[in-house]
Amino acid sequence: MDTSGLVIAGLISAGGAVIILALLIVVTTERWNLGQTLIWVLVIFAIPVLGALVFLILDHQRKVSLAGIAQRSAADDVPTAP
Repeated sequence: MDTSGLVIAGLISAGGAVIILALLIVVTTERWNLGQTLIWVLVIFAIPVLGALVFLILDHQRKVSLAGIAQRSAADDVPTAP
């Protein structure tokens, strides 16, 4: 999955979680506590963002490692003059 697809999937999942959380707050409480809701929204949005960050770091490390292996392999294939 590319970066933009990962970000979109994270935002969709976080948005769905926020909607469910808002419905639960409305159903279970008699008043809308905006401060508590904003804290939960930040927590819910932070989870997919942190997951995407970990994925991007690991993906970058994998690409750097593969590029280093390819570069060493190419250097080994260069013929030397006698």
